[in-house]
Amino acid sequence: MTKQPYLSIVVAGRNDNYGGDFEQRLQNCITWYCYYADKYKLDTEFLVVNYNPVADRPQLKEVIQFPKSDFVQFRMIPVPNACQEKISDVKVRKKKHFN
Repeated sequence: MTKQPYLSIVVAGRNDNYGGDFEQRLQNCITWYCYYADKYKLDTEFLVVNYNPVADRPQLKEVIQFPKSDFVQFRMIPVPNACQEKISDVKVRKKKHFN
């Protein structure tokens, strides 16, 4: 895609496979969106915010297949744990620790 995008789509997630099938749901979202963007020639940037990724698991960019498209440009934006720690208020949100 060389033109400015007409539409920006932003999704957030992380690599802990939330719900047991997060990676599959994200893959379905990306695959189907790409299909329709190509079908209707909709220039799009699709941003995946990888929020506070778990260090000892494969990263989202390693498990998601980004389809080739003339109309969709994909970008991954990592938000590291250090950033999340600065804005997380333990009095407001409980933290889940992964083993």
